[in-house]
Amino acid sequence: MLTLEDKLSYIFKNKTLLKQSLTHRSFGAHHNERLEFLGDAFLNISVAAWLYEQLSDQSEGVLTRARAALVKKDSLVEYATMLQLQDFLILGHGELKNHNSPGSVLADAFEALCGALFLDAGFDLAYKIFILNFHETLSDHLLESMQKDAKTLLQELAQKDYHCLPTYSLIEQTGASHKPFFTMQCLLASQSTVGSAFSKKQAELKAAQLMLEVIGKDIV
Repeated sequence: MLTLEDKLSYIFKNKTLLKQSLTHRSFGAHHNERLEFLGDAFLNISVAAWLYEQLSDQSEGVLTRARAALVKKDSLVEYATMLQLQDFLILGHGELKNHNSPGSVLADAFEALCGALFLDAGFDLAYKIFILNFHETLSDHLLESMQKDAKTLLQELAQKDYHCLPTYSLIEQTGASHKPFFTMQCLLASQSTVGSAFSKKQAELKAAQLMLEVIGKDIV
């Protein structure tokens, strides 16, 4: 069975820190709540730095919304589950059975683990380890967040200002069969924009973002 350090691809110098990060307050006084506080701050700055590089042409409002989606409780539970963190938690007797929200235990423990990683490795290395382990999942959540922001906001604005809904249609599909490239059109009243990407959803997102620019609205 792989250890948590194996899963992280990092060996802790201070094993006490690692143990503390996994210890719920139900087990004893030397629990993980202080590390949870530190890990929350580490995650926020790490995700913000990653988004700043990934979304170099987006506004502060877009970055803020995206960060909120990537560090919300459900996302933290997913990151924790990817590490099978539930198998390494140190809990008081019956805690998981009796706890009303076991997801909260996982989310808190993941933050605590990040806090311990920050203290043990320093920010630069801890950041690299975090991105290395979760880059793909972060990217997936980012796409979902951007799709929701651009397309939902456009729909709301269209209903309010134009009294109709935007529509999307496929203009062109090119590329190899195993890696198609899509160009989608967004129509709103008399306005038209197009977006291209390796998935229809991404192409629609780009078209929606362009339409927001055309009608003079930003995602804020």
